[in-house]
Parts: sequence; structure tokens; C-alpha cells
Amino acid sequence: MQWLDVWEQLKFDNGILTPETHSAFRLTTETLIKLVAYCLEDLEFDYVLLGKFQTNCLEERFGKYRQLSGSQYRVSIRQIYESERKFCLQSALKLPEMDAETPPIKFDEAILRKFKIEVNAKDIKMKTPNLPAITYVAGYCAHAALKKLSCTACRTNLVEEEDIVLENAEVIESMSRGGLKFPQPAVVNAVMTAEIVLDKLLSHKYSTVFHALPNQSKSFFR
Repeated sequence: MQWLDVWEQLKFDNGILTPETHSAFRLTTETLIKLVAYCLEDLEFDYVLLGKFQTNCLEERFGKYRQLSGSQYRVSIRQIYESERKFCLQSALKLPEMDAETPPIKFDEAILRKFKIEVNAKDIKMKTPNLPAITYVAGYCAHAALKKLSCTACRTNLVEEEDIVLENAEVIESMSRGGLKFPQPAVVNAVMTAEIVLDKLLSHKYSTVFHALPNQSKSFFR
């Protein structure tokens, strides 16, 4: 730690760190030294790989937050919540590889009879605050599907051919750069319905039965 203290006392215009960066650097170095001593002496490890102690996963997550928030460096709590909703939807709606023909899912009627789930107007109204995130994911789903489809008619069923005129849409325009797809209402409705059904399958009423299924997709994709 002595060399860090000497570096801090140097009075140079170049080759020095800001006080905040130097403080974080010193704290990290000191913590790693104590962590290595603890692992070798108390836990009796044979060796310690310091390269494993890094924040790549955390930095990757915040990088995605910034990307989903209009490429802003500083993101708000609200934007983080909206991004998390998008991540949850994307994980629940992963599209299969479409290079080869995907066999249809065989539904087990006995499994389907265990769940009596209906999507009503009240469910849709409750999802209204999440509509921007749902629409974003719907656009992603349509974009991913279009990359695998050469059917012109299918394209018109998935996305709007003309740009949608929106008020105060500077952020969307800066993010789009001509690349964002505006999904058709049917695609947005499909994503919203999927989220509502998933919420009900994970509710207290059905969660135990749903998690016990060997193949949950048979009940989710109906």
C-alpha cells in the first residue's frame, strides 16, 4: 500500500488520478490484500485467482440499462425498473432457432385442464403502465422473426410499414436511427397476453402445480 500513498502525494500535472478514483483504487487494493490473506490463512486455500474478483457482470448489466434508456450514461430508478420488465419479458419469450423447421408443441389436455386461466379487460387495464416495455419487447420479437422470414405477407402482419408519428419522440428517434420496428397491434397483444398468462401461472393459486410440471411450455404456449 506504500506505493499508493507515495503516488497520492506526488504533485504532478500528468500521470495522476483524481482523488475519488485514487480513493476507490486504494480501497479496492486494500480489500483484495485482506481477502487473499483470509482465503489462504482462514479458509486454507492452496491459491487464490484474483482475476475472478471483478465486476464484469455488473458492468454488463448497467450497460444494458443504458442501452435500453436511450444510450444515456446516467439512468434513473424508473428506467432501471422499466429495463427489468423488458428483461423479464425477453427471458419468458425467447424465440427458438428458426433455421430448421420447428416441430409443433404437443399439448397434453390433462395438463391444460389443471389451469383455468382467462384474460379479461381488467387484466389488460392493469398492464397499461407496462405498455411501453411490452411494445419494446414486441418490436424485438417482430424484428427477430423478420430476420428468419422471407415472406412479404408475413412482414406486413408483424410490423408497420410506415413510421408512427409520436409527440415528444426525440428519445425514440435517437435510439431508432431507422432500425427500430413498430410492431402491429396483434404482436403487442400477443406479448401482453403472454405476460398476463405467465403472471397467473406464477400466482399463489397455480405456482406449485406450474413449477412441478416436467415441461412448463405445454401449459404456457397454448
